[in-house]
Amino acid sequence: RFAAKKVPVAIATSSVRSSFDKKMAYHKRIVEIANVIVCGDDPELDRGKPHPDIFLLAAKRLGVPEIDKCIVFEDSPAGIQGAKSAGMLAVGIPDARFKQKKYIDKFAMADWVTTSLIHFDEENHIVLET
Repeated sequence: RFAAKKVPVAIATSSVRSSFDKKMAYHKRIVEIANVIVCGDDPELDRGKPHPDIFLLAAKRLGVPEIDKCIVFEDSPAGIQGAKSAGMLAVGIPDARFKQKKYIDKFAMADWVTTSLIHFDEENHIVLET
């Protein structure tokens, strides 16, 4: 949906590039729509999540002038913390394998929490269903 609407897309992952490439070999469509990819071993990156650095670097490379308009989709509490510290909107998508309340509660600082990207309406910034 984002690519069809020409929304700039970045992937900001804590994984080192070699690990990311192996994981994403099975998800080529996601990589193809990404305008920017920032990995945890990027030479311009000083600190990883939960610090905001990786998200700020991705936004800089995308040429995004308004950081507060960025929407970060995250599956980790550390990533949510980093996105919020960067001044970005955050959508938490907790890993379905972890249903314990203590894990889900760590997503409390997200602007929205959902079970899948398909439930997020980017035009209205709402979760349609969880």
